[in-house]
Amino acid sequence: ESSMSSTREGVLMVTGLEVLAVGYWATSLDDWPASPAMRGLTILLLCANASLSFAAVRFRSERAALAALAAYAALLACLVADFGVSHPNSGCGAGP
Repeated sequence: ESSMSSTREGVLMVTGLEVLAVGYWATSLDDWPASPAMRGLTILLLCANASLSFAAVRFRSERAALAALAAYAALLACLVADFGVSHPNSGCGAGP
């Protein structure tokens, strides 16, 4: 039971950090992701991930946990895709 409790506390802490990240990202003047649509999508995915993670812990729901994992994977895919499109020549081994 104690390892489950610490796992839940860890997930709640990460969820709180995601909420803070949403607040920062929504108000930041930084232009990454460059596309406003992609920026909105990543903020939406961060919100969805935080909500689903909280629901997974609160209701002990495996479905919510899997949905949170899928939302996080989609968030990472969006960020990697945007980075690849925005910085096409900065990959490994790119010349000067």
